[in-house]
Amino acid sequence: MSVNSRWEDTVRDAIISLERGKGDWVPMADLRQKLDLRGTSRAVQEEHLNRMSQNGKVRFGTGGRIKWVGKR
Repeated sequence: MSVNSRWEDTVRDAIISLERGKGDWVPMADLRQKLDLRGTSRAVQEEHLNRMSQNGKVRFGTGGRIKWVGKR
């Protein structure tokens, strides 16, 4: 499993765990807290989240929110 695949799994699982209902937007600050626990720098987080956005896996919303739009 590649680094990118592991990150996608981690981000997907974190977003899904924060959703109130399937497909809900979640606060980016809450997601950051979960990702920070992995000990990864914000720069690396940004790199992966931006890549995932470009690949259609996540969508950034207004007000600092994020949504998983890839396969569950």
